[in-house]
Amino acid sequence: MANFSLVYFLRSGGFSPFLIGLSASMIPLFYVVFCILFARCSKSGSAKKKVSAGLMGMGICFLGIARVPNRALIMVFLMCAGIFQALIWPNIEVMFSGRKEGSELEKALGIFNFSWSFGAGASTLLGGYLSAISVSLPLYFALFFFLSSSILSLYLSEGERRDKKAEVSRKEEESRLRYFSWIGIVLTYTVYSLIITVFPLHGLENLSIGEERMGAMLLGRGISACISFVAISKMDQSRFGVKTLFSSQLASLVLLAVLLLSSSASVISIAFMVFGFFFSLSYELSILNGAKGAKDRHRRMMIHEVLLTVGTIVGNLAGGLLYGRFGFRTLILSFMVLSAIVILSEVASMRALGFKRGVQK
Repeated sequence: MANFSLVYFLRSGGFSPFLIGLSASMIPLFYVVFCILFARCSKSGSAKKKVSAGLMGMGICFLGIARVPNRALIMVFLMCAGIFQALIWPNIEVMFSGRKEGSELEKALGIFNFSWSFGAGASTLLGGYLSAISVSLPLYFALFFFLSSSILSLYLSEGERRDKKAEVSRKEEESRLRYFSWIGIVLTYTVYSLIITVFPLHGLENLSIGEERMGAMLLGRGISACISFVAISKMDQSRFGVKTLFSSQLASLVLLAVLLLSSSASVISIAFMVFGFFFSLSYELSILNGAKGAKDRHRRMMIHEVLLTVGTIVGNLAGGLLYGRFGFRTLILSFMVLSAIVILSEVASMRALGFKRGVQK
């Protein structure tokens, strides 16, 4: 809700599309840097206390953004929010996954993914309505959610701690497919950040789509993602191979084509809902293929988070720059070409590595 509403808040403060994209990139940029730095001390200290501190810190940062009408300080608060966020996601992912493998891991992933995707989906609707009343109101609501979650997180279970002897004796499952899954999550989040950060500006300025309607349109994607995470968790994920992976990546290309060719809010809403399913699939493939059999699960979760954040940064920065200078059409065409190049390169790489008929040799 805070990230979605930030677009309207910064626009009301006179920020250009490029500055909005740059500002929106501060959180993921500092998040990815400090994910890497914090990974070195990941085994020390209480994970739930880190999560609680991260949530509390993010709440204070968004309060500062809402209360201090100074561009430089807003950027500083956004940077700090990224640092605090680095305490949250990797630690939660390690806690819920524990020493789980196979169907137990897949079940835990399903619950976790439904939880965060439900919040992400519902918050765009609420954020849209609140932004229509006051652009700073969603930030105060975000503060409430951050602080209450910070308190609740202190009651989380730390998860099972790993036995070092079992850690050494257990063989790591090597899946070359995880590398292509990680490429997919970068591509998916690049497109996702466009529809969260840049498309609301385009909708407001060129399509007469206000904050409430935009929030409702993005809610459809969120609902679709929630349902999809539940459905995916009940599937036989051992059958997820190359074809499944490419379908999740091609969906991003199809969504971009719809945004290029259609100005109908109804058509775009349907496209968002379809994208929600493949978004879930891409996320599941990245985190599942990364976690399977990993000796150092924190490192794999960190890689997953870093890569999806790279996609977010690329979408925000490049999206804001291209939209501000050349317009929405050029922006979408550029990302379509980039997506096609990435997918074709993966096809060539898979053939060279011996992937065949949806599975590895």
